[in-house]
Amino acid sequence: MVHSDLPKNEPGRYGEYQTAQWLSKLNVPEMHLWFGLNHLEAVGDIDQLVGDPRVGLWVVEVKGHNIGQIAGYSRDKVEYSREGVKPHPAKKAQREAQCLSTWLRDRLSGGRKPWVHSVVWWPNI
Repeated sequence: MVHSDLPKNEPGRYGEYQTAQWLSKLNVPEMHLWFGLNHLEAVGDIDQLVGDPRVGLWVVEVKGHNIGQIAGYSRDKVEYSREGVKPHPAKKAQREAQCLSTWLRDRLSGGRKPWVHSVVWWPNI
């Protein structure tokens, strides 16, 4: 079930658009999808959030680069051919997952809170 608008096919956002198109067409009744989630106080900008009651929530950081656009890669940094060296996108996804977990903990009463995971998705690799 999709709970937000799908991303538009705009310059610099093709990876998010492509991934949202794919996810929204999957036939998984238990799956819940949110795109461009950037309105939760103190959480940050979540590209895509995938929820499933069996495994929890997945904060997805989407990077649309192809393998030829990546000049170097380590656990801490990624060197892109055009943008240069940047912090690894997994760090951003992990930080957002931690913030989302805190946000949920502060707002949900009783019962189990969903487990919040993080992942980077490279749809063009």
